[in-house]
Amino acid sequence: MATFFSFLWPGLGQLYVGARRSALIFGLPLLVVLVVVGLQALSSPEGVLIGLFTPSTALTVLILIVLFGAWRLISMGDALGTAGRQGAWRKPVPLVSFLVLAAIVITTHAAAASLAYQFYDAGRLIFVGQHDPDGGVQQSPFLPTPAAASLAPGETAAPSQPSKSSRINILLTGIDSDVHRSHALNDTILVASLDPTTGDLAMVSFPRDMSRLPTPSGKPYMGKINSLMPYADKHPKEYPEGGIAALSQEVGFLLGVPVDYYASVDLEGFRKLIDDYVARTYVRQ
Repeated sequence: MATFFSFLWPGLGQLYVGARRSALIFGLPLLVVLVVVGLQALSSPEGVLIGLFTPSTALTVLILIVLFGAWRLISMGDALGTAGRQGAWRKPVPLVSFLVLAAIVITTHAAAASLAYQFYDAGRLIFVGQHDPDGGVQQSPFLPTPAAASLAPGETAAPSQPSKSSRINILLTGIDSDVHRSHALNDTILVASLDPTTGDLAMVSFPRDMSRLPTPSGKPYMGKINSLMPYADKHPKEYPEGGIAALSQEVGFLLGVPVDYYASVDLEGFRKLIDDYVARTYVRQ
């Protein structure tokens, strides 16, 4: 019975046989964790569910599930030994009961841990890790960059020079970096296509959470598209052309058109644009 009670909750078996100190040691820590999680779930159940998609939260839940399972097994073994002393492990019925209950604990916690890992794995695809501040690029004017023509997987991109008879394609990207942030992600990715003859302008926006992308090299990029630039800057052997050129080639490859120029702006540059606009408007008035 002591083993069964500790199977239900660590420490109950020890309490059943009168080992109150052991019952407190096994039962109190998990009770505190349960109360904290329960209060948080009651105050914001939606926040708890959404938080599971955050990799750090999902990983914490995964670790807690594994530790809880191990703690239950230890408590069950201690309860069995405390109730029957050392001879309990040599008796068939208590030993078989312990093994059956232990198998249930391992199976249920393995299933829960697998579910938590699925949340963790999904979160890794949704959220991008932190990057060094020097992984991005500074605000820059329109500059020529290597372009990617419509290529089959395995082919390499070649530079493309715009002509008066062809459309001019420009990558416009906003980078969420400044002196107060430790990463540089392209959270705005637009391609503006201008026909210099007619003046027609078309724009295409790329969702920043696109992932598992085909690339001109044929090797898929498993991260989100907004992390490609800092990743390329950190892996020059894979992307010798640099981060912004790699992003330009990728969006050109996905669109099937060459990207001839790019313009990028970070958060500080965005502030300056707003300040300049306000200043010019105020002067005109």
